Amino acid sequence: MNDRSKKQVVVVGAGITGLAAAWELSKSGQVHVTVIDKDDRVGGKISSNDMDLDAGPDGFIARGAPAIELCNELGLSEDLVSPKSSGAFILTQHKLRKLPGGLFMGIPSNLRSIALSKIISYKGLVRAALDLLRPATSIGDDISVYDFIASRLGVEICENLVEPLLGGIHAGNAHQLSMKEVAPFILNNYKRSLIMDLSKIRSKAPSPPGPAFTTVKGGLYNLPLSLYRALVSKNNVTFMLGTQALRAKGLTLTLDNSQTVQFDSLLLATPAWATKNFVNADIAARLNSISYASVGVVSFEIPRIDLPEATGFLVPPREGYLITAATWLSNKWPYFDNSKTYLRASIGKIDNTHWQELSDSHLIDQAYMQLRQATLSLGVELPVSPRQACVTRWVDALPQYNVGHRKLIEAISPSQGVFLAGAYLNGVGVPACIESGREAARTILDTLDLTPTLRQGDCGRSSFNNS
Repeated sequence: MNDRSKKQVVVVGAGITGLAAAWELSKSGQVHVTVIDKDDRVGGKISSNDMDLDAGPDGFIARGAPAIELCNELGLSEDLVSPKSSGAFILTQHKLRKLPGGLFMGIPSNLRSIALSKIISYKGLVRAALDLLRPATSIGDDISVYDFIASRLGVEICENLVEPLLGGIHAGNAHQLSMKEVAPFILNNYKRSLIMDLSKIRSKAPSPPGPAFTTVKGGLYNLPLSLYRALVSKNNVTFMLGTQALRAKGLTLTLDNSQTVQFDSLLLATPAWATKNFVNADIAARLNSISYASVGVVSFEIPRIDLPEATGFLVPPREGYLITAATWLSNKWPYFDNSKTYLRASIGKIDNTHWQELSDSHLIDQAYMQLRQATLSLGVELPVSPRQACVTRWVDALPQYNVGHRKLIEAISPSQGVFLAGAYLNGVGVPACIESGREAARTILDTLDLTPTLRQGDCGRSSFNNS
């Protein structure tokens, strides 16, 4: 039951951002939290499909402190698992080739390993080597991934390595993505030669031990489910699922069932395109200028088959495939049934939307055919057809961190009592979304001027700038 004697905080959005915010808010003895979401489930894009597989992200960066901390608080530390395979392939001229070592988000720090991989032509290697001689590239206020990498290493490395790796995270276009936003670490350490700078970084600070990624046993969707179960057990948290928030006026939120909810603070943990409905015209216009990419995930089950030691492969746009990447789930995670093989293919980018007009059956047929064609280049033949398959479509799912994004975000200042959190602000990864929600919750608790003796959970705060 909602205790009206407490400060009322409403969180719109029950994705991982909103749930993390609700978790942080629930620690206060003077706050009642109401979480509202138009869907009848929690988790947002972290969800399962009809095959009980992850339909969205299947893991997160193992060094993403906010996600690890949250898992520990939920008692999931023993359920965190690491990939049982490492490395990946990339499709080049219809052949899968092993991704070389020494890459920073697809950017090489060692041209020798690139040469041995045969991913780049001799001409492309010569062009990349000019990075060692060329004057420093002018960054200015911001610069696109394509303009920066192509100026240093040439078009071929940009299109064959960087775009499928870095652009794939955002389903974005390298010509538009902001280098400052999607790879700040690289720009912060850039002086003149990109190869030399990255090589020095690698020699001085080798990769931390252990795997780069982790997930929750059984599937990442168990993280929001565990968080939801923990929250509903609290007496100061209420969920209103299957209910859409329509608009806010003053300190009143109107819902689609004609109900209204009063609040002292409102946290909008929603995509930019949904958030714009609750803010003034100026902020709405800025939010409306943030583009979103729609993507699809096609999952497959086939009889047990031995795949090469790797987690899957990437597909550069220039290859002309429908799929942009493939994950060999059974290879990647140790919790799968060894009697079956599970695969999934990713589809869609910001500048590739024609797939949305295709039927699920067509997407399944095309994606599986391309999976078979690619793996055949390694001497592995998949069955003619899968045992099971399903399609998940994510419309307007991934915000685009295009050139000028930071200036756009810094200019957004909501009205008093309204707060923002989400992937479009400071990172699309799971750890970044968790930190966005929790940090917004802390700000809310600070602005509500609660009695200090009744505030809880202020220990262990962390900062995380990129996923």
